[in-house]
Amino acid sequence: MIIKEVEDIDIEEYCYETNLDFGKEYGQRLLDAILTDNSFLIQRKQYLDPRVDMKEVFPKLTSIADGRVLKKRGEQVNAAYNGLVHIDFKQYSLSEVWVNELTSLMPDWLKEIGSIPIIQISQGGDFLAPHKDHKRTASLFMVLQGNGEQTRWHRETESFPLLDFWRVPDLDKIEHVASATISPFKWTVFNHDTWHSVHGVPGKPRITLGIDFDDISAKQLTELVKINE
Repeated sequence: MIIKEVEDIDIEEYCYETNLDFGKEYGQRLLDAILTDNSFLIQRKQYLDPRVDMKEVFPKLTSIADGRVLKKRGEQVNAAYNGLVHIDFKQYSLSEVWVNELTSLMPDWLKEIGSIPIIQISQGGDFLAPHKDHKRTASLFMVLQGNGEQTRWHRETESFPLLDFWRVPDLDKIEHVASATISPFKWTVFNHDTWHSVHGVPGKPRITLGIDFDDISAKQLTELVKINE
């Protein structure tokens, strides 16, 4: 279910549930394989997290102002989610066999715009704080397993400085504008280029498959999907 939390937005800039029907059986087999033995997954670069990587974070702070921003962001997240546990979130690349099979199932128009298949596994917590991705702008997103988590998108109400290594916003200067509980095994256009967060309760790991794009917006991807679905 996709919800507009404010009226003055185009919801398709954030999320769109498609009618694309390729890859569902593939997704179920992939999920079964991951749950059986996920050693074929290749962990991708783990971005710095000040909660656990402070020794690596300090060299990234180029000024006293950066340090103040980092401190404020951490205090805001702690205050906003007091008593809740941050989700452990990791990204993986698929082995060549799985990538090739997924590519063979994709429609030609999707192959032409360039894509990067990835797996995300989230577990052990209640929330992912609002954040913005480093490279990918949009994806076709399929939940393989989850607990009915809700994704929320936010927009800026004022400008604020951004620490590129920890892309968490000033929580006082964003507002919640859209929400989605993404249906399992349904390809959904997902905007990664605006602030988004995830909210749920601990349960079984949330495992998602993404066909990621670095050079197209969610709105543009939705328009392409509508022409071809």
